[in-house]
Amino acid sequence: KLSIVPPSVNALFFNRRRGRGKTLAYRTWRAGAHAELEAQPAWHVPGKIEVRIYLAAHTQGDADNRIKATLDALVTAGRIKDDRNVIKISAEYAHLDEGIGALVLIQARPA
Repeated sequence: KLSIVPPSVNALFFNRRRGRGKTLAYRTWRAGAHAELEAQPAWHVPGKIEVRIYLAAHTQGDADNRIKATLDALVTAGRIKDDRNVIKISAEYAHLDEGIGALVLIQARPA
């Protein structure tokens, strides 16, 4: 569970003279998401995985634009090894309990 909805991919990066950089909003969300994941009981899903992302129904914008930030947070928090291991992914809006911006379900899949 994440209390804050992942930012849209459109708000993750900005252009600068030497390539692209992470926006302040993305860095702030990612640090918060990482802290929330670290606070949960330790878990790690190795190997090939399926990921389902449920976003709070009040979220505006395209659900698919929230996938990258979510997967990046799972990798940096050590919950999955690499987002290349995702063999199936879905993102949809759902009525979640108050205070939950996103619910992420990960299932191990046979290789």
